Amino acid sequence: MQPYARLAFRIESHGTDGFHFDPGLLVVVTHRAETDPPILIAELYRAARIWADAGQRLHFAARDDMFERGFFAGFPPRLPQPARRLLFPIEIGRYLPMVRVHPIGSAVRMKLGQALLRVEPRTPLPPVVAERFGSRRPRTAGAALSGEFAVALWQDVDRESFPVAEAWAYRAAEARAQFQTLVELMRAGEPLVIFPEGKPSPDGAVGPLQRGIRLLIRRGRPARISPWAIAYDPLVRGRRKALVSLRPQVVPELEDPEAQVLSELKLAMPVTCGSVVAHALGTGHDPAAALDAAVAAAPGEGRHVERALETREGRRARLAECRSTFSRKGSGALLERLAREYASAREP
Repeated sequence: MQPYARLAFRIESHGTDGFHFDPGLLVVVTHRAETDPPILIAELYRAARIWADAGQRLHFAARDDMFERGFFAGFPPRLPQPARRLLFPIEIGRYLPMVRVHPIGSAVRMKLGQALLRVEPRTPLPPVVAERFGSRRPRTAGAALSGEFAVALWQDVDRESFPVAEAWAYRAAEARAQFQTLVELMRAGEPLVIFPEGKPSPDGAVGPLQRGIRLLIRRGRPARISPWAIAYDPLVRGRRKALVSLRPQVVPELEDPEAQVLSELKLAMPVTCGSVVAHALGTGHDPAAALDAAVAAAPGEGRHVERALETREGRRARLAECRSTFSRKGSGALLERLAREYASAREP
């Protein structure tokens, strides 16, 4: 994780030095992109000085489809079909618990491939399911579990789109057991990392959180919550910037822990030049004035600021860089995503 994160991104950390995996700590992290875990793990390793204190160990809650055969074939976008066929048999689920990674999934939603693995191989595919495979439709669940159909297998299904009761009965029991494992870890005082949004934000917004977060905190009763945020700024020359931001730990508010976690995650989102400029352009405001205002407001909000923005000269230089970079590789969709991130991080 460490070499990949450092080579792929320019990582800038705020408030993370001296972090320690204290007993009973629940680490909650925003989910911006699929590259969040390696960046987070690299920063956790550095900040907590794991090489000097090997006794520090964290547990991680991860999407449960990572544990399934075919994940590496169906999950990555733009993967050539020969590569999908080659990768389909690979299964790492049996090894992930060795590094304290635990699956967590929904009882009402799963990947089509997961659903097919939870029924007998000879089970005929209902017409609504077979349609997902296009012209080359497999007839049974077993025949569909192939690298040829990896893209279709990694589509989401619910009870309506996969009307096989056997699969959902298995899924409900499985989800309960996964949830209970995390609860028991927290009750035992084990430090745990979760991404409460469940998956990367589709539009840049922070939230909403998964429905089980409230129950997880109420039943697990962590001693403290540590809010982390990862923000990307693509409007730079060279490698993308990734800002890792840590807010002070808080005691869980068991009356409404979901609202507390969402509020803390929003405040953990740092001020980046790209998001401020995108929001200013989208709302018809002057980007330079918007940068000045965002930086000035950050201390009162308890929000970290990209270091280059701390001085007036730095803000002018970054603004020029944002504008020139966007003119070369930007798009309207990119601006909309960055603007939505900025706005949602400041919504109540």
